[in-house]
Amino acid sequence: MFVKELSVPMEILHYQALLNRLQVNHPQRNKIESDFAKLLAGYRGEKNLRYHLNFLPEDEYQILLDLRLSVNNINFQIDCLLISPYFLLIIESKNIAGTLIFDSNSEQCLRIYNEKEEGFPNPILQAARHRLLLQKWLSYNKFGPIPIEYFVSIAFPTSIIKSTNNDSSIYDKVLQAESAIHKIVNIKQKYNKECMNSNQLKSLSKMLLQKHLQPELDILKKLGIAKTDLIAGVKCSTCPSIMQRKHGTWYCQRCQFYSKIAHEQTILDYFLLFGPKLTNKEFREYTLLSDRKTADYLLSKTNLLSTKKGNKNVYSPPSTNWYFNNLQIKKIL
Repeated sequence: MFVKELSVPMEILHYQALLNRLQVNHPQRNKIESDFAKLLAGYRGEKNLRYHLNFLPEDEYQILLDLRLSVNNINFQIDCLLISPYFLLIIESKNIAGTLIFDSNSEQCLRIYNEKEEGFPNPILQAARHRLLLQKWLSYNKFGPIPIEYFVSIAFPTSIIKSTNNDSSIYDKVLQAESAIHKIVNIKQKYNKECMNSNQLKSLSKMLLQKHLQPELDILKKLGIAKTDLIAGVKCSTCPSIMQRKHGTWYCQRCQFYSKIAHEQTILDYFLLFGPKLTNKEFREYTLLSDRKTADYLLSKTNLLSTKKGNKNVYSPPSTNWYFNNLQIKKIL
């Protein structure tokens, strides 16, 4: 059964908010758009793997997706961890198009796509490194020795996997997502001795959930983006223009679009870029509103938590799920 489900990475939301606000001619924009596309591809690859894992017998495995742990001050992320009484299995998910060429001598990974050759981080080495870190984590948390298997799942269905010297071990560690179930069955057949009883298995799953780290990201600091590089104002959802407040609604002069709730996307962008606290003054500065009472009204009608700090209200998101009730994100996922 799925003990920890897959969720949309918050990093995707941070990047989406940044691209909503970053100037079109900013020198880093192309790189940020490329990184955003890779994040989306990675998430879609994990969704693809999640689909195939549905076909496993529900009572044989406990499955944790998108698990982040730390040991010896080293953080690491496991795309998928299967727990059975006999072994643990790490699955590294990749959504890479083209021909992937693995050289077992140099341990390099190359991709050929659209007649262009480029180097890629070797996902086999990445999965092997995660196995070592998980072994250390288990030892640190007083769990006995448990066999840990790993392989790499390629989500893109038309990708071709090759080895430079016909090393068959490559094909044992890298395979298409649709072959994952068959691979798991083969791994299971290698083990006939239980390493954990049912109570130990539940204890391990529980601790992994407790130790899971929620990622924290200050995207402006990470990418070196200044606040002055960002576009303020309530953006039109049908064209790139900034809307104006007119007769109790938001109005776009360019495309004549009206909206009562266009400011909600602006609030979402603000929280993702600057942190989960917003005052009336900050709201007015970011929406380019001048009237305090109008700002008070709009903030009070938005589904936000409000707390008093001195003589002013401070607004924050009501829950993490609030971030995901966002049409922009739903459209691209």
